[in-house]
Amino acid sequence: MNNTKTYYLSDEIDPMDWGSVSDAYNDLAVYAYKRIDYLSSTYPIPEELIGDAVLMACEKAFRYADRFDGNIGKLHNWFNAIIKNCIHDIHNKQHDNMV
Repeated sequence: MNNTKTYYLSDEIDPMDWGSVSDAYNDLAVYAYKRIDYLSSTYPIPEELIGDAVLMACEKAFRYADRFDGNIGKLHNWFNAIIKNCIHDIHNKQHDNMV
């Protein structure tokens, strides 16, 4: 999945417009897959859990949509933080299950 093409979130995406998790998923999933693939070198996640990580990140983005403020920061930075937290959660859960 690693390639040189960079993916960005559209400036037209407004989390306050999401009516459901599927709306958030439709706007964010492609970006989330690419970002998780990029981060997988630092935080290895089994391939079978990548889809779960994407869904978890989109669900959290929907849940916390009211906390995004476009005047303070960019959507991709906000969503990158959510993705990284989800990856940490999955990575830590795997580690706990191995111990």
